[in-house]
Amino acid sequence: MILIGAVSAWCPSTASASEDFPLARSQKKCRKMETAPHIVAVGSSTMRGTLGPMLKRLLKKQKFQFRLDNRAKSSTGLARPDFYDWHAEAQKIADAGRPDIWLVSLGTNDYQAVRV
Repeated sequence: MILIGAVSAWCPSTASASEDFPLARSQKKCRKMETAPHIVAVGSSTMRGTLGPMLKRLLKKQKFQFRLDNRAKSSTGLARPDFYDWHAEAQKIADAGRPDIWLVSLGTNDYQAVRV
């Protein structure tokens, strides 16, 4: 499984250092956001059923202000763009809303060889 969290322009201004977010105390030079960050979660059923909801609960527990858009689709991966084309879908998502944070979990369904 590939799990990547890419942060482009997010500053947890309401975060306090904790066991869950130990890096919060080192966030000194980040821009203050005018609105809650838009987080887009993409991936397979792992993101839909486990990681996405877990992230949402954790961030709410930490009192983060955010907007989570879970765009995961079950039974998908990178090996079968004929079934579901994540490259094209990611571009559509980016064009539609320009997320601040991308959370990607893909690979659990890629037991077939990925052809390049």
